Amino acid sequence: MELQLTFKNTITGRIEDAEVNSKDSLNSILETMINEGLVSKGNIFKLPDGTVLDKNTTFDRLGLNSGSIIEILNNEKEVTNSQGGKKRPKLKSNPKAPKTFDQLGVFVLDGSYSMNDLTTENIAKKDAVNKAIRQLLSKFKDSRSAKNFSFAVVLFDDKATLKLDTTALLNIDSKLDFDPTKGHNSNTKVYTGLAKAKTLAEKFLEENEQGNIPKSVVIVLLSDGECHNPETTISTAVEIKKSERIRICTTFFSGLEKTNAEAEILMRNIASDGKSFEKTYDVNTLRAFFENSLSKGL
Repeated sequence: MELQLTFKNTITGRIEDAEVNSKDSLNSILETMINEGLVSKGNIFKLPDGTVLDKNTTFDRLGLNSGSIIEILNNEKEVTNSQGGKKRPKLKSNPKAPKTFDQLGVFVLDGSYSMNDLTTENIAKKDAVNKAIRQLLSKFKDSRSAKNFSFAVVLFDDKATLKLDTTALLNIDSKLDFDPTKGHNSNTKVYTGLAKAKTLAEKFLEENEQGNIPKSVVIVLLSDGECHNPETTISTAVEIKKSERIRICTTFFSGLEKTNAEAEILMRNIASDGKSFEKTYDVNTLRAFFENSLSKGL
């Protein structure tokens, strides 16, 4: 999970906001902070209440949440930004750093005919999905945690197809078309997409185990219509949720047309828990749903 923290150099008064991963340690970003001129080599990190932070401990174990302030005590000459002014540290992924976790995100996208309908911002649902996924992948590629993620994409209507097999995030073509109706555009049978996602998830968890690095899968399911066989869909979801390392997040993608209560209820029931379901309406709410789904529980 990404945390928004504020670093305050108590010697210079310089304040910087930065996005870090909860599984990183202060030491893991120290070199970047030095290169960006936020600190020099001699420093102590502490909280405003005076608690000194262990630089070898990860942010989550330090008990830090988004909005926390970390104060920097620095007795050496401070490195300054030659251009002056405030500069955001570029705490990007270090290609040489080891993985801290290994997560597969499987997008399961409804490609039925109704995905041609309009969203509340008057663009086709299929285009909103395509845009939201591209934006999500671009943001994650810029994250310091980029190397920890892999993705796969499943499209479904009355059958399921594999748009993108399990691929490391940094190897995914940013120009890939994620329009879910390509090769589909028929009826809605959600269980076909879930079944294919289950196969991908189990294969990922069985392969390439790397020591003590935690592995997990998040199945991100989007649908906008009523499933033609909800009983089979529910039973498929129940089988998937037997694994503690697989989580299902779902969204009912509404639009300008009237909502479908039964379809929305089904999506709620498929989700791993009440916090794993969201109703979405447009590109922004979709992107936020995708991001929240893949950030929870890390």
